[in-house]
Amino acid sequence: MNILSFISAILIIFAMISHFMFKDHRDSVIMKKSIEGYLNAYRISQNSYESFLYKSSKSIKKKKTIDEKNKKNKEKKSKTNKKKKEEKDNKIFSCGQINIYPLLKNGKIKEKKIYEITKRLMKLLYGKILNREIEDSLLDKIILMAKDKKDFYLEKIDFQNQQLQSVWYKMLKGTKFYDFKKNVGYPSILDFIKISEKKDKICITKAKEELIFAMFDRETAIKILSIRNGDMKEKIRIPLNMEDLIDLSHKRHEKEASVVICTDEISKISIRKELHF
Repeated sequence: MNILSFISAILIIFAMISHFMFKDHRDSVIMKKSIEGYLNAYRISQNSYESFLYKSSKSIKKKKTIDEKNKKNKEKKSKTNKKKKEEKDNKIFSCGQINIYPLLKNGKIKEKKIYEITKRLMKLLYGKILNREIEDSLLDKIILMAKDKKDFYLEKIDFQNQQLQSVWYKMLKGTKFYDFKKNVGYPSILDFIKISEKKDKICITKAKEELIFAMFDRETAIKILSIRNGDMKEKIRIPLNMEDLIDLSHKRHEKEASVVICTDEISKISIRKELHF
């Protein structure tokens, strides 16, 4: 009886040792595969990044005569500058939009300046599709509908009025062709206004000229547009009631970035890298 008990105890101890050894071995294998998977995914992400940089770099060109080269460079520089200017004018910066969250939360009496700017902006951009009745009541109805709502989205507004809903849809969508200076078409209202709980100012260096014309009188707006790439604090005097809304600094608000997501096929481990340029 004692011998059987002894043998049973030995077998139990052996089984426990075998179990722990197997568990340690299994954990080691899993950890090894995880590390290998991470390294493989990281290597893939680096390769993707280097491939992106290579494709973005200038291709090698054949040698040409000095006259041909100078002529081509001049034409290319002119086209590049024009393209960059167009891209800059069309790019939307969040810091250059007017935030109407305080207006929706506190009402037009407390946020009178935001209310006035937003209303002037709507008239400036959409005067051709707004009749007098809609122009006078649209913003007030939006404020009323947003009252006491935790989440409110401009894209999901339902006015329960077919005519008003049709006009609002046009304002959200904008036209295919739009040129403010030539008075052709109209843009999406979402390019100019936002709803954010974050208290931020309108960056004048990033704001579109339409918004600047809605914020200031014509003379001041033209002056700002002509010198806003310089030190505006010394040249533009901002009214006291506008200081809480406007940022005149030149700090870079948004960096250009590219996101790369790579996955190791064996371990299925993924890496998300945000690459700044």
